[in-house]
Amino acid sequence: MGRKFESRLDAGRQLARALGAEFDVVLVRKFGAPQSLEAIRPHAEELICLEAPVESRAVGQFYRNFTQVEDDEVVTLPARSAQTATHA
Repeated sequence: MGRKFESRLDAGRQLARALGAEFDVVLVRKFGAPQSLEAIRPHAEELICLEAPVESRAVGQFYRNFTQVEDDEVVTLPARSAQTATHA
């Protein structure tokens, strides 16, 4: 993981707060190398990771489909989530 990922985490936190979110940011990952998890830990109030093997080759080895999520989709997720919650 690099600075770009950490910057996106911080941007997401700031956006959620600006939209009035009154909750902690919980980052949930299926997989993470221990050193990567330590790097992102300060960017969320809570970090949950299902697998943190010491030796790994690539993140993609843990997924059947590891395609990129575009920025536009990430930006629309909070609004879609809020809309779903109000219609539930």
